[in-house]
Amino acid sequence: MLRPVAIGCVVFLVLAGSGSARETESIRGFEVGTLFGLTHHASDGEGATVIGLPSSPTLGIPGIPSLYVSWFPVARMSVGSEFSAGRTAGDVFGITSLYFGGRGTYFPLGTARSGLYVLCQGALRHFDLRERPSVTDLAVGGGLGYRRRLGPAFVLRAEGRYRRWFDDGVDDFSLLFGLGAQSGGGGEVSSIGGPLYEIGTRFGFSRISSDDDSIVMMAAPGSPTSGVLGNPSIYLSWFPSARMSVGPEINIGRSSGSTIRTTSLNLGGRALFSLRDNADSGPYLLCNGAVLVLDVNEREAEADFSAGGGVGYQLRAGAAFLLRAEGQYRRWFDDEVNDFSLLVGLGARVGGR
Repeated sequence: MLRPVAIGCVVFLVLAGSGSARETESIRGFEVGTLFGLTHHASDGEGATVIGLPSSPTLGIPGIPSLYVSWFPVARMSVGSEFSAGRTAGDVFGITSLYFGGRGTYFPLGTARSGLYVLCQGALRHFDLRERPSVTDLAVGGGLGYRRRLGPAFVLRAEGRYRRWFDDGVDDFSLLFGLGAQSGGGGEVSSIGGPLYEIGTRFGFSRISSDDDSIVMMAAPGSPTSGVLGNPSIYLSWFPSARMSVGPEINIGRSSGSTIRTTSLNLGGRALFSLRDNADSGPYLLCNGAVLVLDVNEREAEADFSAGGGVGYQLRAGAAFLLRAEGQYRRWFDDEVNDFSLLVGLGARVGGR
């Protein structure tokens, strides 16, 4: 029943948009961002709900997109891919998850303006838990969304989706939000004024070691509820001067089902000192602190604190799009573990230069 209704909605909106004689300019270029929100998995009267900021690729319920890339070839359409991956390995467990999807999006009002859009998608997911048979599944689906452009490169999205996973016989219902940065549509970097805010996501590789054990985690983005100390995933920076920025970073996850109930909160703060003016590409130093709260099933909730620092490099691309590479060290005090990370960041700036 759901499939004919979804197909009918897509056909109606495509025909309605095609009938308009008004042409709009394509933004020409790419959009890169992260997705997060709520997904409910339903199967034969049972279900599980996952809430992630961003979505968690190695939670045990794979198939939730975290990163997306969109290309705008014409004025009313974009095509692209979605991706999330995670690998967590230790002495007692190992989890590997891979999600890859393709999507096509139609914008009745054109891609250069804020407005509604229709999307269709297909996806492949693979999940492997140590000493259990691996699982691979395919899905198709669609949905409706709204895209809001803010400034030359910053984009906000809200999407409602439905997908059907065929081998598992599972229905996915999602309400997702997106933070994106577009390149190729803005002008040159301004030489006056200062940036107000930067919003982005970070992901990569971490090795967490103690005297007795070590855990290696790779994720895109970082997995907040994979059972180990989490990487920050979403950050917000404010620039009070030409060489300094401060702000919070956060990672939230919640999963609930018949056999698993996990909640994780990773809230941190960081300060960056740029060795050059922050309007340009260049190296920087950073210091950070964080608190992590982890609650798994019937166990007592655990909390820990960390502090650390590192070095990084920012690459300006266009008017507001940024790429970051960071190496950092953190010390988690209650668990007495050392956290070494190599992270990649995608960000967009709002206001100023």
